[in-house]
Amino acid sequence: ANADRWIPTLPGSPGLVALGMLLYATEKGIARGLSDSMQVKLRGAARGWSLESIAARTGVVKETIAKLSELFFKADRPLAVGHVSGPSGLDITGGLTAIALLNRAAGDPGDLVDFSRQKALGRCSPASEVADLLSALDQGKVDVLMVMGANPVYALPQSWNVPAAFENVPFIVSLAGHMDETTQAADLVLPIQTPLETWGDYVPQTGLRGIIQPVTGFVFPNARPAGDVLLTVARKIMNPDLFPGNTFYDYLRHTWQDTVFTGHPGSFEEFWIGAIQRGFIEEKPLSRSEFTQDLDKLRFPEPRESNGLHLVAFPHMSLFDGRGANKPWLQELPETITQITWDTWVEIHPDTAGRLGIRHGEKVEIQSPYGKIQAPAYVYHGVQKETLAIPMGRGHRGYGRFADGLGTNPMALFPRADDSYPEFIFSIQDVKATGKGTIVGFANTDGSMYDHGRDLALTVRLEKIGSLVKNKVKPPLPEGTRAEEDIYPAHHYPDYRWAMAIDLSRCIGCGACAVACYAENNVPTVGAELVREGREMSWLRIERYFDPEWKNQPRFLVMLCQHCYAAPCEYVCPVYAAHHSKEGLNEQIYNRCVGTRYCNNNCPYKVRRFNWLPYPRPEPLTWQFNPDVVVRQKGVMEKCSFCMQRIKEAHNTARNEGREISDGEITTACAQTCPTQAIVFGNLLDEESRVFKLMNNPRAYQALRELNTRPAVIYLKKVVQDIDV
Repeated sequence: ANADRWIPTLPGSPGLVALGMLLYATEKGIARGLSDSMQVKLRGAARGWSLESIAARTGVVKETIAKLSELFFKADRPLAVGHVSGPSGLDITGGLTAIALLNRAAGDPGDLVDFSRQKALGRCSPASEVADLLSALDQGKVDVLMVMGANPVYALPQSWNVPAAFENVPFIVSLAGHMDETTQAADLVLPIQTPLETWGDYVPQTGLRGIIQPVTGFVFPNARPAGDVLLTVARKIMNPDLFPGNTFYDYLRHTWQDTVFTGHPGSFEEFWIGAIQRGFIEEKPLSRSEFTQDLDKLRFPEPRESNGLHLVAFPHMSLFDGRGANKPWLQELPETITQITWDTWVEIHPDTAGRLGIRHGEKVEIQSPYGKIQAPAYVYHGVQKETLAIPMGRGHRGYGRFADGLGTNPMALFPRADDSYPEFIFSIQDVKATGKGTIVGFANTDGSMYDHGRDLALTVRLEKIGSLVKNKVKPPLPEGTRAEEDIYPAHHYPDYRWAMAIDLSRCIGCGACAVACYAENNVPTVGAELVREGREMSWLRIERYFDPEWKNQPRFLVMLCQHCYAAPCEYVCPVYAAHHSKEGLNEQIYNRCVGTRYCNNNCPYKVRRFNWLPYPRPEPLTWQFNPDVVVRQKGVMEKCSFCMQRIKEAHNTARNEGREISDGEITTACAQTCPTQAIVFGNLLDEESRVFKLMNNPRAYQALRELNTRPAVIYLKKVVQDIDV
């Protein structure tokens, strides 16, 4: 979505595109990183492949593949990063090998791709080992099965028939912190504590060892740390002397002292305290290693023929593979591209939908050789033709009240690992889609795919940045007042004028800021039916608009209360509940609000939410309330407050210390959580502050500037460039 240019390929075929680029580069003599003998072996391994055949398999014309290769090998520091998901192209190993060889052929200097720093996910069990375990279960070779941190009954394709395999196990033990489909199938459930309550360690990647420490007391007295449970069992059946200490914390300390501490100076106590303070230690990294491949054994076999549609299942942005589906914040967070909540959908290209007679929002039956499901069709240009894309994560049947019965699980459509499919496959061919004739629609929040000429999410071409000399910001300050334009008297800010700058070139549309706002400000979730009625309560949203020129190219806009200088909401409230503070905040005084909703009618940004109902927070969800923020009841208007409680806390600290609030001392929940640091908060009266400097950036602008509301939320245009391929 954030690429300068998206070139659609059929599912699983990026590795084939890389192979085509390699073949073109060796033919033209520009593969500078491969010796002549390696190039000969590569062409032998790809015998039978040509740009024409690769174009037919990927949906990318050969001229585009050739131009991509030219651009890639002309770049100073090119880097290819790929994802290969199944048999529509090369097999997964062959596809990733082609991508790695592409980097090698471009003369990878060794600081772009380091094969010695492996991620923890790369050490997960392959499909073959999981298949062997299920075979052992089927044959009754396992007497006791212990499951922790996994939900195979839900997450594995139904063709693997995990429930039947479980029936052949005499005794199943589940160590779990919550109920799920696998825990329901267990004979014994041992409740364990969450990582927020326990000690532990982890290795996210080679050379980095992290330490987990509790940040809260025990929530449920009957739950125990997983490490304590396993140690208790181990001491019963093995030599207790092998497991020193009385608790898992003691065992963890002893283990670090005997292994991790080796070779470090000073005392172990100093080392241990330092590791806890930092949260991690950097171990001695392995020497850098490059990609190596025995090209004599390398082969790129042709994929199987396809007669039907391609199907790909992709991890949901917030629910991932379904493990986040029991959290209502994540269920109600609109998916980045489709803006759909609480449901599963099927993405389909308009041309394909037209050929099949499928309408937008129509219930569709998807059938593969392994199963079938039903879900509504989402018709748009962001998916390749003749391809269906379905998000994972929903369709639970035992994961709690916020997950069960919502959507459908696409794992019903995929094969079991065998000789034909030796890997986990989430992309298959020969799929059929049939419209059922019923329009069911979605619980989505966007209303439209386009901004209809309102210029909300603005962009600037890379080549034009140098010519930008003046931005389009009318400062939300007294000096920005114009007698000929403004009918209200100027505000005066004695010490602070709080504002926010959002760099749209940094925003990736992940929605982390929106979830942070839910958590910080006690914002309720309302469920699918009220979202359908337009009554979601989120104070902050990620708006997605497609470029009218490039219909498959989205633009993101973080939309929240703009805290306008000339706020339209303030002048229409009959009881002065919408109030302008001496620090520029558009305050909402709940005790004054009588629910006329005039302020919402007069707000052009539509960022105010009205509490139509008392939204239930069943136990233990009430424990997550932020005590610094009031819990609102029905009948009042609410909205973003720029995290006023944090501003007040900073005021108190600065007053007690006899000083002014310094730049960066306050950050809002959304800015704190943003993984790309796209959001900056600060004081516009401080000309040395980051937010003041960003307001004067040539890329800066205000949403709906022509209305003269003079927002205190300043956006920086997204930088884009045309890629001629």
